[in-house]
Formats: sequence, C-alpha cells, structure tokens
Amino acid sequence: MSRSLFFISVLFCSLGCFPNTSFGTISYGEAVYISSQQSILIQRMTKMLLLEQKSSKPLTTKKEFDLGYAKFETNLYTLKNNSEGTTTKIKFSLRQVHKKWNLYKQLQHSKSSPLKILDYTQQIIQECELLTKNIERASILFTEDQNALILKKDQEVTIEIASRQSMLSQQLAVYFLACELRPNMKYLCQEIEQIRTQQKNDLESLIFNSLNNDEIEDNFSIVTALFENLDFYVADNFNKSLSYHKIVQFSNEISNVYNKITEQYLDLYGSITMFSYVTKHQIQIPR
Repeated sequence: MSRSLFFISVLFCSLGCFPNTSFGTISYGEAVYISSQQSILIQRMTKMLLLEQKSSKPLTTKKEFDLGYAKFETNLYTLKNNSEGTTTKIKFSLRQVHKKWNLYKQLQHSKSSPLKILDYTQQIIQECELLTKNIERASILFTEDQNALILKKDQEVTIEIASRQSMLSQQLAVYFLACELRPNMKYLCQEIEQIRTQQKNDLESLIFNSLNNDEIEDNFSIVTALFENLDFYVADNFNKSLSYHKIVQFSNEISNVYNKITEQYLDLYGSITMFSYVTKHQIQIPR
C-alpha cells in the first residue's frame, strides 16, 4: 500500500470506519482515493495524446500513455472487484465509467482531432467524478458520531482541494496543447484562464488553513514560485519558443509538489484524528 493510501485509510478508520463498513477488501477512504486518481490519470493520458501530435519523440509519449493506461485499468479493476457489497449508485457509476473508458481507449488507435480527444476526456472525467461522489456519500452513511462527521467533512474538503490540484495542473497542460494545435478555437485558450483562476483561488484557500505546519508552508512556497514561472510562459498568447515543453514540465512539477502536500495533510489529519479517537476511548474505566 502506498503512503497516500495508508494515511487516507488511517484518516477514515480513525473516524468510524469499522470492519463491517469496508469497501470490500479495502476501506471507503482507499476507494475514494483510488477513484479520485482516475481523473488525474485521464488528464495525463490526454496530455500524451495531444503531445504526440506535436512531439518529435512519439515513442516517449506512448510509453507514458501506457503507464497511465495500465494504472487506470488496475484502479478500475480494484474498484469493481470490491464493489459487490456497495450501493446500487456506485455499481451503476462503475458501469458508466467502464463504458466511457472503452470509448476513450479507442483514441490511442486513431489520429483523432484535439476536439474529439477533449470531448471524450470530459465525458469520462464526469463519470469518474460522479463515481467518487457516490463513494463519498456511501462512506458518510457509516459515520456514527456527529462531531466526527463534521470534523471528517472539514478535513475531506481540505484534502479534496489539495488533491485536485494535480488534476488541474495536468488539465492546464492539456488545454495549452489543444490551444496550440487549434489556435483558432479561442474558447480553448479561455479554459486556460479559468483553470489558472481556480488554481489561484485554491492556493489561497489552502495557504490560510490554520493547521498548516512548516513543511506544508515550504511546499506552498515552491508552488507559488512555479505558478510565477508558469504565468511567464503562458503570457503573450503563448508565443514564446518551446513554451509547450515548459508547460508540460511545470504541470508535472506542480502535480508532484501537490501530491506531497496532500500526503502531508493526510499525515497531519491522520495523526490528529487518531490522537482524538484514542484519547476519547482509552480513558474509559470499567465499572
């Protein structure tokens, strides 16, 4: 189990996930994490499909696409294999994701237009996000303590904001490449502005989290510097030479830093909630 999966498992278990509330052989926390990763993987694969149309090294892009492809398949298998005892909405969402995934897979075997690639990408991401929401709703059903529920929800919001930054950074590269391939499609470039606005708002929200520690603050400083460099290369209507290489580079660097920040939040919240849970239950004296 990866470090991220371990800490999100600790977080959920410390807030009331007992053995009879598991998602098959994994916890609901792990299921939420795995499901949320699918959107990020799709964005990475889409980036490779678009980059292949510009890159002089198609074999390199194919290798990275294949890695994302294999991981998506593994995650989908894990969720389907553990969904027998879950809700009908989750099972339905899984079937919808599987249908859209089968359509998306066809893109690698054809020279599809950037617009078709983006359309298929949006379709499968919508289904993946709906699946994640359905798993989250099911996990709340098993939270018995109201105070724990409120705390859990606050922490989930922070983790959700932090973890979606990896997807946004990949999405930025996707639309940047699409905009360069179809410069006459102005709305593609406008998507970049909307993504950057979302990234800036999310960063501001996370920076003012009262529980941030020094390590998290240091990583936010790195993100801020990367954003400044990113805006430099996005400016002037993308006319800088080799700018798309820089965008791909920055998107990967930002994703990596935010992955660390997400893990740090999971570590922090896991420690806090586990301490609260242990303290609450260990002082009960038998009569």
